[in-house]
Amino acid sequence: MGLLETRVKEANVSRVLNKFARFRALNNYSAHYNGRIRVLWQEALLNVTVLLVTAQMVDLKVFCRLLNTSVYITIVYGFNDGVSRKVLWTDLIGLVPSVDLGWLVLEDFNIVRTMDDKIGRHPLVKWEMLDFNSCLNWCSLDELYFQGGPFTWTNNQDGDARGWSRLDWAFFNPLWLRAFLDSIMRILPSRTSDHSPLLVLLGVQAAFKKSFKFLNCWIANARFLELVASAWDSVVFGTPIYRLFSKLKKAELSMLAQKAKITHLKLSDSNTAYFYSAVAARRHLSVVGSIVDHHGQVCSSPDVVAAAFCGYYQSLLGTTSPVAPLSLTTIQSCYCLNASEADSLSVPISPTEIRAALFSMGSNKSPGIDGFSVKFFKASWSIVSSDFCGVVNDYFRHGRLLRYASTTVNSLIPKKASACSVLDYRPISC
Repeated sequence: MGLLETRVKEANVSRVLNKFARFRALNNYSAHYNGRIRVLWQEALLNVTVLLVTAQMVDLKVFCRLLNTSVYITIVYGFNDGVSRKVLWTDLIGLVPSVDLGWLVLEDFNIVRTMDDKIGRHPLVKWEMLDFNSCLNWCSLDELYFQGGPFTWTNNQDGDARGWSRLDWAFFNPLWLRAFLDSIMRILPSRTSDHSPLLVLLGVQAAFKKSFKFLNCWIANARFLELVASAWDSVVFGTPIYRLFSKLKKAELSMLAQKAKITHLKLSDSNTAYFYSAVAARRHLSVVGSIVDHHGQVCSSPDVVAAAFCGYYQSLLGTTSPVAPLSLTTIQSCYCLNASEADSLSVPISPTEIRAALFSMGSNKSPGIDGFSVKFFKASWSIVSSDFCGVVNDYFRHGRLLRYASTTVNSLIPKKASACSVLDYRPISC
């Protein structure tokens, strides 16, 4: 627990800490006469090693006994003026070479990142924001996903003099997500201070089974068509769609087995590390660690979070309402097809038409529920075309699909940056 601006004189520290008998404590009086930063922790849960203490930050290595995990945590309290904060930016950048674990940097930086992080008449200094963002880039730090209001500080003045700013932040490096992908920060309501408290929840990664996704780059493998042909040589009995999905499953297993044999991959792209850190950061943003359900209750465990979303959308979509019966007169008043036109609708679709429809689709579109992309079917058309066309024609003749083939994946898209309620998400079918 990090405490800033406690206004406790050094002579009174011992007396105040007696109220926190279960906690160990450290401060930065050695670097600043006001002791601007104070850190409290329970030794039964955490082993804390002090690495660096300055006037604007305390850098720690923390071992969590329950999770058997070590990370770096840096508590920051930046000075009010941009010139003095330059020392803070230099100190943070100086830590980077020694960071070989997950790193969390948080608390009061006393500076905003963009013009949107402030409301009020007090002008912003652009070079100060530029220094802040440049430091984050140098340190490869990304903002931790947060829930709560957009601002963390107010001057508590009345009328037009009132101002709000986002001065308190939490940032992480790519290695942090390896241990705590589900971590989020909550901006709590302020009670007495002009700053809102920050609460970081580490979360526990849900053990959800990952679905198969065909990667288009696999097509470049010299054995790609050989693996597909091997799966298609198998004899499968059943409906056309069952035969297609069974062979796709065999192709999936063959490709995963081939992937497991790759022990080393040389990449020439100098931005590979940056690319994967960006992917990890994007995955972090897709995690819903906790949510407020439509009854106002906070849900934190993965199963309860999932149930909260299902319950909310079932309440919207699960109700029935009377439907007016169809009017035969209305139907007959519309244009009706003649016999020749009606027969043309039931003519079997030719393989040429099916191929044209498939090849008109974008190759890089998201894969279907089976995990295979459009590009897979294009690249292996000489092998899979017969089964593929058989499924299409069978559907138009009998109108039946496997339940697995008719399902879809719903993605939850947040309506705003700090989404914290089921009402803040919009479902989109993929």
